[in-house]
Amino acid sequence: MKSVLIVEDDSFLSDMYQTKFASAGYDVHIAQDGVTCLEELKAGFRPDVMLFDIVMPRMDGIELLEAVKKD
Repeated sequence: MKSVLIVEDDSFLSDMYQTKFASAGYDVHIAQDGVTCLEELKAGFRPDVMLFDIVMPRMDGIELLEAVKKD
């Protein structure tokens, strides 16, 4: 099964994305911000797809993308 990691601080949007991806057959994981996303990746989770929000607290989507690319 393909997996997706959705990084979104708005619970309405993350619920909507989770519903859509799950109905398409994805194993869906949600992170509320970039820091939490990096923690999941460091713990060994390797999603097939990552969807980042751009405007988030603690670390925005652009900073997160740069951090993921470095790792």
